[in-house]
Amino acid sequence: MADTLSDQDRLARTIEEENTLVFDGFDYDAAFKLGLLLVAQAQETKAPQSVFDIRRNGQILFRVSLAGSSPDNEHWVNAKIANMERFHVSTERKKLEFKANMGAGWLKSFPNGDGNPVQFWNLSKLEAAGLVGGGFPINVKGVGYIGTIVASGGPDDTDHDLIVAAVRKFLHK
Repeated sequence: MADTLSDQDRLARTIEEENTLVFDGFDYDAAFKLGLLLVAQAQETKAPQSVFDIRRNGQILFRVSLAGSSPDNEHWVNAKIANMERFHVSTERKKLEFKANMGAGWLKSFPNGDGNPVQFWNLSKLEAAGLVGGGFPINVKGVGYIGTIVASGGPDDTDHDLIVAAVRKFLHK
């Protein structure tokens, strides 16, 4: 599912996805149906994703580990969630923003930046590990950010793309 867009184009597309893929509401039933859709999509396409986690306000509403998963996936799920809880945007977006700001002059102008976005943003080790794709925010119209959708097991850009495809299908967009 990965593509050959430049980082800047992919960043613009990711921001557009976040702005477009907004739920009217999100409850237990929605989490269950979306979770099953993620699993079915991964199985149909033979995608490498093996762990899916959906949370609302920190509560796990859907969680599954498929064949091929390992304890390492737990680390990645937790890292992606920590990053999204900090910024309320997708981990793909933060990854691409991080790459865009690496060595940027504006970071060097701040005493705590020293040219390093991890240091500038004062990220914990877990939040910094979450600077990979595969975490997507649950935004609800009129409310905003309420939770997280995480895929783990594949390359991080394909983790992101699998979630986006499933959410698009779920929302009929």
